[in-house]
Amino acid sequence: ENKDYAKVSSIAHKIKPSINYICINQLFDDVTIIEKWENNETTMAQRTLQFISTIRIVLSQLSTL
Repeated sequence: ENKDYAKVSSIAHKIKPSINYICINQLFDDVTIIEKWENNETTMAQRTLQFISTIRIVLSQLSTL
């Protein structure tokens, strides 16, 4: 929303090991791409929102274990 791409990239970098730990390859691939943040602003914003939505689902499922 604030278009702070450097912060998004930094957060992606910080959570990447945790994503790798839960062994969901697609999420790891997504967070790696988000970390590198390509120039296509619209595509990357959509990818980031989709990642956030998916990770919320995963975290919800893990909390029920």
